[in-house]
Amino acid sequence: MNRAFTSDAVVKKSPDFVFVKANQKLANQFGVKGAPVVVVVDPDSEELFRGPVKGETDVAAALEKSLEKYRNQEISWAAEAAPGSKKLLVVGFDKEGFEGLKVLEDRMLVKYHARCQFVRFPFEKDSEAVKKWGIGSAPYIVIADAGSEKPEKSPFARLQGAKSAPFLCTEFKKALLKLEKR
Repeated sequence: MNRAFTSDAVVKKSPDFVFVKANQKLANQFGVKGAPVVVVVDPDSEELFRGPVKGETDVAAALEKSLEKYRNQEISWAAEAAPGSKKLLVVGFDKEGFEGLKVLEDRMLVKYHARCQFVRFPFEKDSEAVKKWGIGSAPYIVIADAGSEKPEKSPFARLQGAKSAPFLCTEFKKALLKLEKR
């Protein structure tokens, strides 16, 4: 079975995964009763795949199935926030033709999309939106409570400049915890 993890089909997918050989403690933690079984979880320990495997084909298929859940996904941007929502409001500002907000489509963030409302404004120095949100440059992301009457007054996070997907993942987690406490 160990050879399955060094096969070409699995090695090609390996940059997207961290492989851990299970011990009894991990088997108990994940409720594994028989072997060989592959359990794939995301960084938050959310299970993406669980199933028996017999060889490299099964392992490669398990990894591929796991990746299907989190593919980069285009965002449906709104022109304005919908009031009264129990979601995060993610407001993005970027210059015309730039892709500073494209990172929000990264597969690491896709799991949060359903819990977010995305609004995008062009960064125009003297526009009403830029003044309202207090933006000084682009790209800029503001994460707030969509249900707030004036979300621009007390955002959870104000993120200036280009940010990485892992950084944004942490910011989304922190903002969702704050939202759940309200």
